[in-house]
Amino acid sequence: MTSTPPPTVTVRYWAGAKAAAGVGEEQVVAATLAAALRQVREERDAHFTRILDACSYVVSERPVGRTPHDEVLLADGDIVEVLPPFAGGAEPTDRVVTAAPVPAALPSWRPPVLSALLGLGLMATAAAGPAYLWIGVAIAQLLLVASWHRALAAPDANAGAVVGALLILVADLAVAFDDGPVSYGPIAVVLGVGYLAAVVQQLARRGDRTNLTFSIAATVSLATIGALGAGWAINPRLSDGDAFTLLAATAVTAAATGRLAPRLSGALLGPMVAGTAAGVLLGSNVGEVGAGLGATIGFAVSIPATLAAVGQVRLPPRAVGWPAGAVWPVLVAAPLAYLVIRVGGH
Repeated sequence: MTSTPPPTVTVRYWAGAKAAAGVGEEQVVAATLAAALRQVREERDAHFTRILDACSYVVSERPVGRTPHDEVLLADGDIVEVLPPFAGGAEPTDRVVTAAPVPAALPSWRPPVLSALLGLGLMATAAAGPAYLWIGVAIAQLLLVASWHRALAAPDANAGAVVGALLILVADLAVAFDDGPVSYGPIAVVLGVGYLAAVVQQLARRGDRTNLTFSIAATVSLATIGALGAGWAINPRLSDGDAFTLLAATAVTAAATGRLAPRLSGALLGPMVAGTAAGVLLGSNVGEVGAGLGATIGFAVSIPATLAAVGQVRLPPRAVGWPAGAVWPVLVAAPLAYLVIRVGGH
């Protein structure tokens, strides 16, 4: 009698695990998840092992959860997703990890609720006037800076966060003191110079310079998303901008609430339906907007919330970096609303 050979499976790494592994994916021959992880640990350092200990695992779209890894059987062609806490999660340290190998995920309602609260804050400050709108923008930007690098498990997180925060501050000041035609030009100029600053900061790193590209990308993306959030203070300067900004903030809040819909189908439909409906309802009651343009704005600003909701279903939020998944859809919604308003002739 011939024995059946162990199956060949693909181990796919994400975010910090990918950076530590040095490859995006690799194939191993193993009958259980425990055996597969033993193989990928071979010839890699203790840093990689600590990251694996903090990861959660999904085998061909089946979450492993707290099931012992030696009881998770693998089949030929299975894909083992290695998910570090990059919807949150701090950088691994040199301490000995004694906790369970798969920490419990944070409740999935937290990012949508925080996102909705930020939307409500923008609604309130937009109604109070453009000057007050900066309060809501600044709170969202600070949350992004505090959590973005941790969420991505990016190396040199503190220095990257400082550089990103400085670029966002400069972009805010450029927008606040710009008295030219209404545009996102000041943000573009700041980011153009800022990208060079991000590269210089990374090249100035002392010691280990591994994962340099990933670290630069984390800082650049932080600066870009945060700076685009300053667009919430640009949009009110358009013709009828106050009404449009309030409508966009309302739609963002509704789309965030739609992220509470369960499963992948809910993640795809919930934010879109809620955001578009809010745009229609508010737009139909504002003469200079109208239901049609209101629906378009609502649909546009719900796109980031939909992407975040889908990511949340596939990669449940974990640990300290989870606010990033709540904040970025709110900030990115500003330029999307601007584009729709401009195309609408305002």
